[in-house]
Amino acid sequence: MGNACQRDQSACDDVKVEQNDNLTVSRRAALEKLLATPITVANIKLPFNLYRDGIKISPAVEQSIEDLVLALRTQPDSILKVTISTNVAVDSKNISLAALAPVKKAFEKANILNKVYYQPGPGSNVTGDLVLQFAFGTLEEKVSVEKTVAESLASFEYRFWDVLMLPLSFKTVTLSQFDPEKDRCTFVGDSEKNLDKIAEVLKEKPSLPLRIFGFCGGDIDTDPKTIALSLARTRTVREALAKRGANNPMAAKGMGTVDTIGARVELAPTSHEDVKAIEKEVAEAEAKAKAEAAKKAAEAAAKAEADKPKLKLVFEENSKEVEILLQKHPMGLTFLQRTLPIKITKLTPGGEAEAKGVKVGMKLLRVDDTSIEKLSFEDAFKLLSEASEKLPKA
Repeated sequence: MGNACQRDQSACDDVKVEQNDNLTVSRRAALEKLLATPITVANIKLPFNLYRDGIKISPAVEQSIEDLVLALRTQPDSILKVTISTNVAVDSKNISLAALAPVKKAFEKANILNKVYYQPGPGSNVTGDLVLQFAFGTLEEKVSVEKTVAESLASFEYRFWDVLMLPLSFKTVTLSQFDPEKDRCTFVGDSEKNLDKIAEVLKEKPSLPLRIFGFCGGDIDTDPKTIALSLARTRTVREALAKRGANNPMAAKGMGTVDTIGARVELAPTSHEDVKAIEKEVAEAEAKAKAEAAKKAAEAAAKAEADKPKLKLVFEENSKEVEILLQKHPMGLTFLQRTLPIKITKLTPGGEAEAKGVKVGMKLLRVDDTSIEKLSFEDAFKLLSEASEKLPKA
């Protein structure tokens, strides 16, 4: 080849040009293939929370971005347009906007030398995947897109969506010991700071209605106490926002433990009608729960009363039998010794017998279900004494 080039320099130059052209075409084809291949960043699952779930760039995605950046170095003057999209049922645009920062950071980590701009785009799939799509852009479009993105990030819609996902955490309590009527729910971590941010945005639109749903952590169950605890926490959030000047219409509802995501408070925009409906539903549920709790307490008290030791005495008064239940010892009644029939001659003022209706002159017929009419005085007295000593002492 060297001798040929010496004989015909023009022929040698043609070969080099052809080789360079072939290399350029090959690199261009490889770049176009990379540009035409979308990169899946993450799968967005609802309910999505930016601060809980995050948008993480995996090592595999970082490698795909590095491969693209490396291929772009063959076109250093090219401008790259990155479109970020997802097709979840709600908040697609906001989720794509939130993904701008981590995606941009990934390209910077790969040392991209080209000019690049990022834009949220329409969802291109039905799976909820967060996808990056690529194309060559223009400087004019870059300026326009970056202006639009900046306006979107500064918009009330995005800032509202963003702050509503800020975590609000509470001090852990022992569920069995929590009393919503007495105990306070205490914020922990950055909750107070996050409430400040939420309130500042809400105050921009004081008529905007909001719903606040509270959830408990742990295993899924229907324990009414989880409803009470999560409701108390949502009301604490509402009160805290009101103290910060956010007087928006807000409905608070406790959901209990209905999933395995964990303890949390979720805020979301809603309608004025929904606020009224939720508050009505919660009030009715509370009234029902209180009524059921009162009923159970009454039943428990009645059972406890029924389980207490009792002494049933049957007396005769005016030729009629009178049954009286005594529950305390001493009984507080007196009768003549060694005299049958046994008749009450005296009652201790304020004593158990007097309180339960025993009267002077009554004749004792039965102790519990044992008749004493055929017993000797000693046996009848022993039966009565032993039965009364089983009663709790007054």
